[in-house]
Amino acid sequence: MGSVELSLPVQDLRASLKASKVFTQDSEGYAESLHRWSEAAEKRAIFHVQAVVVQATTAEDIAKSLLFAQDQGLEVAVLGGGHSTSGSSSTEGGLVVDLSKMRQVAIDTENQTITAQGGTIWEDVDLAAAKYGMATVGGTVNHTGVGGLTLGGGYGWLTGKYGLTIDNLLGAEVVLADGRILKTSETENADLFWALRGAGQSFGVVTSFTFRGYKQENPVWGGLLVFPTSMIEKVVDFANHLVATTEGQSGMVFGIGAPAPARKPAVLAVLFYNGTTEEALSYYKPLFDLQPIVNRTRQMPYEEVNAMLNMVSTHGDRKTQKGAAFTVPLSGKLAKQVLDDYLKFITEIPDAIKTIVLFEFFSQRVVNKVSQTAMSFANRGEHYNILFSTRWVGEQNDIACREWTRNAARKIVDSQDVERSGDGVGQYGNYDGIASSSAKDIFGVNFERVLALKKQYDPKNFVAMTHPTEKVNDIHQEYLDTTHNEEGAPELKKVVPDTVHNDEALKVLANYSGASTWTAEEEKRLVKKIDRRLMVILTITYGIQFYDKYMLSHAAIFGLITDLELTGNRYSWSASIFYLGYIVGAYPQVLLAQRYSVHRVISAIVLLWGLCVLATALCNNYQALYTQRFFLGLLESGVSPVWMTVVGSWYTKPEQSFRQGLWFAAAAIVAIPAPLINYGFGHVQGTLSPWRYMYIFAGVVTTLWSLVVAPVLTSYNGSSVLLQKAIGNPLIFFFMEPEPVHAKSLNEREKFVAVSRLRSNNTGVKNTHFKAKQVLELLTGIQFWLLFFMALFMNTISSTTTVFLPLLIRGMGFSGLNSILLTLPTGVVGTITTLGLCWTLGFLATRNLRLAALLMCEIFMLLSILLVWKLPIDSHGGRLFALYWFNWFPAAYAILMNVSMINVAGYTKRTLTSAGLFIGYCIGNFVTPFTFLTEEAPHYNTGCTFVMVSQVAMVLLIIAYYYFCVQNNKKRDDAGFVESFEHAYEDDLTDKTNLNFRYSY
Repeated sequence: MGSVELSLPVQDLRASLKASKVFTQDSEGYAESLHRWSEAAEKRAIFHVQAVVVQATTAEDIAKSLLFAQDQGLEVAVLGGGHSTSGSSSTEGGLVVDLSKMRQVAIDTENQTITAQGGTIWEDVDLAAAKYGMATVGGTVNHTGVGGLTLGGGYGWLTGKYGLTIDNLLGAEVVLADGRILKTSETENADLFWALRGAGQSFGVVTSFTFRGYKQENPVWGGLLVFPTSMIEKVVDFANHLVATTEGQSGMVFGIGAPAPARKPAVLAVLFYNGTTEEALSYYKPLFDLQPIVNRTRQMPYEEVNAMLNMVSTHGDRKTQKGAAFTVPLSGKLAKQVLDDYLKFITEIPDAIKTIVLFEFFSQRVVNKVSQTAMSFANRGEHYNILFSTRWVGEQNDIACREWTRNAARKIVDSQDVERSGDGVGQYGNYDGIASSSAKDIFGVNFERVLALKKQYDPKNFVAMTHPTEKVNDIHQEYLDTTHNEEGAPELKKVVPDTVHNDEALKVLANYSGASTWTAEEEKRLVKKIDRRLMVILTITYGIQFYDKYMLSHAAIFGLITDLELTGNRYSWSASIFYLGYIVGAYPQVLLAQRYSVHRVISAIVLLWGLCVLATALCNNYQALYTQRFFLGLLESGVSPVWMTVVGSWYTKPEQSFRQGLWFAAAAIVAIPAPLINYGFGHVQGTLSPWRYMYIFAGVVTTLWSLVVAPVLTSYNGSSVLLQKAIGNPLIFFFMEPEPVHAKSLNEREKFVAVSRLRSNNTGVKNTHFKAKQVLELLTGIQFWLLFFMALFMNTISSTTTVFLPLLIRGMGFSGLNSILLTLPTGVVGTITTLGLCWTLGFLATRNLRLAALLMCEIFMLLSILLVWKLPIDSHGGRLFALYWFNWFPAAYAILMNVSMINVAGYTKRTLTSAGLFIGYCIGNFVTPFTFLTEEAPHYNTGCTFVMVSQVAMVLLIIAYYYFCVQNNKKRDDAGFVESFEHAYEDDLTDKTNLNFRYSY
């Protein structure tokens, strides 16, 4: 959606805060507040509400800001150092708690502690502590935020001697979601302190940290050595030696990169030694013997050591990071493979020349002395971190760079035998992982306790929603399936996303270089343009298709039954066999529409079914009619499911309700002129029976529509074939555009907006790959079967309306001609209810009212069939009223189609769901005519009973589906997954595998 201002009581917030500043889009300083370490992680207010930035100075003001955000329904992001590459410190239209003004550091020399406010960076801590000859375990890049590094673990140059940053945390102050400000330590709120050390970002905003300080001698020794790439295996040999021999005084990070100014690929070794130069040179002699081409090692103050990697971690450009774990000794062959992959990558994408791969060699001896259960952090063991830090220029490279990063890290995971139980989980929480991205994988044996404490301190799950981590939000992560174990606690199972990235919407987004925001007025104009080109074709085509459905019951009044000897149940067979063809044809046609352009598939079908309708007039016996009806059903079967998919590929969820209803309302709209037209043909005194003229007219209209607005027999590569020249310029081929990706009528800007705004659907636009996993998920999931049986039972009343309505009216004593005319009000009822309800649901789209509206329609239809069944045959007014109310069906089915499209994600799964829905539709229409027994006319007790029982079943299914939606949403909320749209296109994820998806009802 475009950026839309929302009137928030920001002035009230400003007035309630003591010294903190509040920025909105019109405030000076707002634009600067959006900048982050990675340009790719900067988010702006392009969604539903105006962004608010609170530049906090006190814990009290933060508490008020969190309560304000909850009251206004805003998501919250917390900005410390801003180094997250997933954008977790930014928000598109929520509230940002900016801690950048909370950077005070206090040194207690008596107790040897260092206390830092929540917004400090490690440079602040290092410089303040150095004045007193102290240090603590900090990061290796000194502009990293203290909060983010600490809460996720924290490796640094002093890790070999003193452990992790988090091991040296003595206490913390945290603001909880409910506004409480609590101090935590081993003796005060100890359980919360346990949780903060590893899972802190899921519990609140930490506003201060108190660390254990250590006496630090100055100077120390360190710096950079650069080697040619041919030396990588020998550098690896020394790194393995370091791990085996160090007693904590040394550390090494070696990597692969192209350092400035030459930007030539090389092997880099950043070294640290906590001692004298002589000791360091002796220790690192094997490396110097390799004759580095660059030597920038020297004595330096300790506070400069933590800036040694700043050179490869500067602000700006676009970045993503992935981490993995490796065991020692590290294989030189593996390192060489990483180098080869890196060289190939920067050759293919020169704009990514600043990319660097880092292997961290910090002794784990002290780290592993701490129990896995001493705190929520659980990654302790003899494994070491590798970081793929990819950096590039230009949004057009986003997809390729992110995918390379993920694949490179996955290779490490697949090649290493990292123990995942008993010896740590093998996933460092501060490095977005590949193989272990779930909460259960990150926290291992501590997961259940983390979950219990989460429910205790944040029962509404506000912080998990408002402070997401890269593990959850990066669009290249592995997503998780949530189930429940025997005790009822959420249990997360790893699900690997589809790695075939062919959702073509991504290409549109990647290739567009203009502004990424748009206004509400711009979007409104675009939607109107789409409506004019698309909805007219969809509605008229579906109306013409439904016209011949009414034709059978009208023809039955005017000699069809007599002429073709449709005695006994033959008339029922002539109605039902149409839907047998529907069942046979639906699946192949939706597959064709997925594989090829929709307009090409449908345009050929329109002509063929027009000719098939014409052929009805040539039938002289019931066998010929059966054949014609079967093939007519087969040809028409693809239109409805394809139309559902088309609407889902063009419109947002709030817009879909009315648009799905609009084209489906054509089924009711055409019921208004159809009786009048056929009433006229009923008076024709010609050489043919009146019913034959009806079919000739319908066939001609359909065929003419195909010739005017549809191409015929156009090959899939666009070459001309039979009749194309005679047809000229068919409009469906040139004017119907099945999805915005290939829309020729849209300029580049309009196409970008059309695609981008669909991200909030979380369903993707189009993916031409058929995915068997999505089929299996569809058939083994309860959602599909609930939708399928709802379609089946609902359509028992549809068949009654289209096949038997004139016969039911004539059974009340009306003439054949008048029976036709008296069906006209059903079209009026269907049109008003369908358009009215669907428009209302679209207007109230933010509320979950769809199933409530569907239930209302079902109750009305249930009452109507009950009245038809029980009212006396001479109660004309009551029975006609009840018969007209049968036509709440189009509204009900339009709502069901909308629900199925917005609640099913994954293109293959969504396409087959629409086909499955229409198979249910067909079975309902196929079975029902056989329950209306000729000998039971005009009451048709068996038929009425069957339809009534079906509607009762439908009511129960609606209730069951409501329960399915609510329970699945609750499970995902309880597991800490927030509704978001970052991966709506990237992996063609399904509603089941994408736990950021929420079901609408």
